[in-house]
Amino acid sequence: MAHFLDEELLYSSALFTADEQSLAEAQRAKMARLCEQLALTSGDHLLEIGTGWGAMAE
Repeated sequence: MAHFLDEELLYSSALFTADEQSLAEAQRAKMARLCEQLALTSGDHLLEIGTGWGAMAE
């Protein structure tokens, strides 16, 4: 699994916003974009069901 998963074990598509981005950086960019689209703030709670290994909940 180490060949296609990052350290968070995310197995969905990443969001590459720059050519030199690592997979882990692109995965964080994807999660940040999702939070922006959902208008999540630091005080909000997120119920993550069936979306992976809990990376969004962190």
